[in-house]
Order: sequence, then C-alpha cells, then structure tokens
Amino acid sequence: MSIEISALFLIIAGMVYLFFTEKLPLDVTAMSGLLLLTFAGYLTPDEALSGFSSPVFITMVSIFVLSAALKETGVARKFAAVLHRRVGSNQALAIIGVVLVAAFLSSFMNRVAAAALLLPGVMGLAVRASIPPSLLLIPLSFGTIFGGMAMPLSTPANLLAQYSLEEAGLAPFSTLAFLPFGLVAMLLGAVFLAMLGPKLLPRNQIPKESATGQDLPQLYRLYERLFALRVPANSSLVGRTLESVGFGNALGALVLAITHGPRQRLAPRGIDRLAAGDTLIVAGRISDFEAVQKCADGQSPKVVVAGEERDFDGIKHLGEFEILSTNVESELDSLEVAVVEAVLSPRSSLIGRTIREIEFRERYGLQVLAIWRAGEPHRTRLGNRVLEFGDALLLQGPRDRVATLMRDADFVFLSESKTESRQRAKAPIAIAAFVIMVALAVFKIEPVEISALLAVTIVLVARVLPAEQAYREIEWRVSIFTAALLPLGIAFQKSGAAALISELVVAHAGQYGPMVVMAGLCVLASALSQALDGAPAMVLLSAITIQLAQSLGVSPYPFMMAVALSTSNAFLTPFSHKSNLLVMNPGGYRAKDYFRIGWILSLIMFIMVMLLVPILLPFKP
Repeated sequence: MSIEISALFLIIAGMVYLFFTEKLPLDVTAMSGLLLLTFAGYLTPDEALSGFSSPVFITMVSIFVLSAALKETGVARKFAAVLHRRVGSNQALAIIGVVLVAAFLSSFMNRVAAAALLLPGVMGLAVRASIPPSLLLIPLSFGTIFGGMAMPLSTPANLLAQYSLEEAGLAPFSTLAFLPFGLVAMLLGAVFLAMLGPKLLPRNQIPKESATGQDLPQLYRLYERLFALRVPANSSLVGRTLESVGFGNALGALVLAITHGPRQRLAPRGIDRLAAGDTLIVAGRISDFEAVQKCADGQSPKVVVAGEERDFDGIKHLGEFEILSTNVESELDSLEVAVVEAVLSPRSSLIGRTIREIEFRERYGLQVLAIWRAGEPHRTRLGNRVLEFGDALLLQGPRDRVATLMRDADFVFLSESKTESRQRAKAPIAIAAFVIMVALAVFKIEPVEISALLAVTIVLVARVLPAEQAYREIEWRVSIFTAALLPLGIAFQKSGAAALISELVVAHAGQYGPMVVMAGLCVLASALSQALDGAPAMVLLSAITIQLAQSLGVSPYPFMMAVALSTSNAFLTPFSHKSNLLVMNPGGYRAKDYFRIGWILSLIMFIMVMLLVPILLPFKP
C-alpha cells in the first residue's frame, strides 16, 4: 500500500470518527475533509467544488422546496385525514395504512419531512382509533424509509448512485429503476409490521381524547412536581413581580397559575405582581423551597441554586412563601390558555442551545413545563438543558401564541392543528408541479435535476411559497454535507484506493462468485448506514462497487442497486435515520425497541435485495 493511499485512509478514518461522534457538525466535518483532500493534492479545486454543481445537490435543494409547498398547501395533511376515514379502529389496517401513506409521500419528498408532516395526523389516528401511538410511530418512520427506496428523488443515496454511474461514464438508472424494489419493500414491510409489530413493539399509554389539557401533564408526570404556595399578608413579596422574585433563575421552578380570590390566572407573565393571599401553583422541587425556608428561619441547610450572581440576592424572599400543599392536581389549561406538546423539527434552529440561551418565553410567549427525552420526562431545572433533535416539549401559554407557533418550522406539533393552510387554494398547483417533475424525469424528456428545478420555478412563480420562505425551508446543512462528500469518490479513484480494495476483495471473495461479493457489499452498506448515514456510506462504497464489478467482469448495475437499497436498510437503532429519531420521544420508545423489531426487518430487506436484484438486473446482461 502506497503512502498516498495510506494517508487517504487516515483522512477518511478521521472523518468517519467525527461523523460518528459528532464532535463537529456533520457539514463542518465534510467541508474540513474536502479542504484537506484538496490541499493534500487528492483533488483539484474544480473537482473539490464539483459536488455543489452536481445534479445531486440541485435535486436535493429542489425537493426541500417542493416538500414545503406540499406542506403549505395542506396536501400532505389530506393523506392523514383520508387515512382516518378509511381504517376506522382496525389496528392492522391502521398500521398498513400508516406505512403505505408514509411510503407514498416519501417517494417524492424528503423522508424526514414526510414523517414530520404525518406525525400529527398519526397521533390523531391513535386517539380516534384507541391505538397506542407506539404501535403506529415506528411503522410511520419505517414507512418513509421504504418509500425512499422506490424513487431516486427523495433519497440522497439513490441520487448518489445515479451520479456515480454518470461519473464513471455509464448510463444512470432510469427514474423508475428503483420502483419495483421499493414497492416490494413497502408491501413486505407493511405486512410484517401489521402482523408482528403489535407483538414486538411496546404498548405505551393510549392518548385520551384531545391529547391536550390534563392528559399531557399526566403523561409527563408533571403532578409529581407540583405544589402550592401562598403569599402571606404583610410579606415583602407583596407588590413584587414574578420575574423579580426569581423562581426560575434561582431554583429552576415555574409558576403555572396564580389564584387571587375566585379568579385564577394561568401561565402568568413575568411582569405580573403578587398580592397578599395569592396562591401559586409551582412546578419544581419542594425540597428546595423547604431548605430556603429553613435559611429564612436562621438554620443553615445546604441549598443548591442555579443562575447568575445577581439572582442570589433575592433568594431569601422565597423563604417567605407559605407552603400550602405538596400534592396538587390543578387544571393547567382553559379557554384562553393551552397545554400542548411539540417536537423539535429536523432543521430546528434551537438544537444545541439551552432554553435560557434562547429566552424561550420572551421569544415565543410560552413556557416549557417539561422535556421528554429517551423515554423519560425532565420537569425541573430546564433552563440550562441543551435541546436535542427529537426532544418533545410540554408547553403552556395563550392559545393565540400556540396557533402562531404551529406555523414555526422549528417545531412539529403532535396534536393536529385546527388552523387552515394559508395556501390551500393553490394545492392543485403544488400537485401539478410534482406531476410535471416526475413525468419529465420518467419519460426522459429532461434530466431529474432540470425537472426538479422546473417544478420549483412553478411553485415560486405561482406564489405557492414566497421565495424567502423557500430558502428557509432548504436544509442547507444536509445539502452542503452531501455536496462536500461527493468528491471523496473522485479521490478514491485517482489515488488508486478503489482499485486496491477491489483487488483485495476479488482475491479473497471473488472465487465465490458475484452473489457473495454483493452480499458483502450489502452488509457493509447497511452497517455503515446504521453508524453514519446513507449518503456517506454510498459515497465511500460507490467507487469500490464499480471497480469490483469491472474486476469480476460483471455488470455494475446490480451491485450499485444493491448498495443503494442497503443504505436504506437502517432499522436497528433510533440514530440510524432521522425519521427514527423524530418518532422516538412521541412514541415513548427506547433504543432496544428499534432493535427488537429492526433486526428481523433488516434480514427481510437483505433477503429481498439478494433475491430480487439479480432477477431484475442480471450480472450478465
């Protein structure tokens, strides 16, 4: 092995390590690797930038905009509504319906966006059909993965397979080449999940009618942290604002309601002033308040507080509150105030930031009562907790602010929105744009990227989306990440690394025939996708795959198709695909739940690929 190839492997190993550990954002790692390869002489400047002008990059960006058009016009929401009407309360039909609807949508739009769009509708279906959401949400996620196998439009790995073939001077797959495999995957997956899903998936609590109000605090076990305080007469607290008292900054507690005489004020504001005799419903640790009271009485217990130094000056005033009850079950919503649940969306700008840093209440007019993560609720000291993708937030605040937040791209609300889509009348235009894009690509009138650009132009000219919103809807980090990875295949080819790996594989496994080699590629592609993502797995393997086919003297198409499909064979962990992670907290899943059902499904998909690919794409055409 030459020094040049050894150095390339070291660079790639470093990138893979950073991808896996996420010590740096994925796009930053990809860009850093791209620059390192360029400065090291593996890539020319033109080659390094080729990914940003590639059909893959253009198509991905276009699909993000078109997905937003379907969301804005309410087209995607219609699928969930139709599903509600068709399946009734039949559990098996509900699972099959969820899988097939998710698969259909994700065939033409970004898979994570499809899962996010359908999530509220599927939660609503669970309520209406009295089915535990945990039986429907993994099928929703897996359904989007099946759909991604069916078309090259919505799946970066499929687009990369097309691009790699073109770069090697070969004709790319037709737009419909993936369809037979995707359809079989959808049917096998739907039947499997309907038959064995109820036996293998957990049966977490069935949501009650409305999935808001008192139900959500119970699900989050919020009442375990509620207690009541009273403002004594002649206390120094009288006349002070809630903000100045320092509940949140000092002790990480929240005031959920204030009762003055017969009147109760839910979700009080920081500028609201306390009066003598006010009763406060507080979420926090009662032990902290008891300790502060002892301090006020001259005792010296250990008290741990959080916040800035200026917050400590007012902590002694907290000891003046009179503890009325440590067991409170107060209503937390009303005609004016709502309690709702929302999940951070895949491209949320809040990921990696704290609630305190965001100034959540000041920014959105809502307070975070609890966070659901990894199957457990977190209910106190939330201000310094770093938000992660897929976190479910329990929010309380005015209903008009909730309605506004439902349109915010940072959140996916788990209860169905009652607001009408702003561009509902333009739904036919969005649908027509998609039909035109698919028709032009399928009949080879124009390349996929030109067809996608035309569809985007149609929705922008027709003002289905404002141009500014279209740019916001693009997941730039994902797009840049993919574009920066594409030249890695060029470096593999130029350095001779692809040829070296191909020679080693042929020498050790070539004697057993192309089926064994293809099986090894499938396992490797699936394993890389579990740990990394389908896109880097495809980039790393595409150059090797074409070289292997040439060394074995067989067609590269079955190998490339098998690898592309196997990069979607990502069912073992919640981290192997963003759709899996999106449904983890709403479904109350643990990592072992994915593995329990995922390993069987992964085996089914592997067998499907091994049997079907050689039939439809022979090794010797």
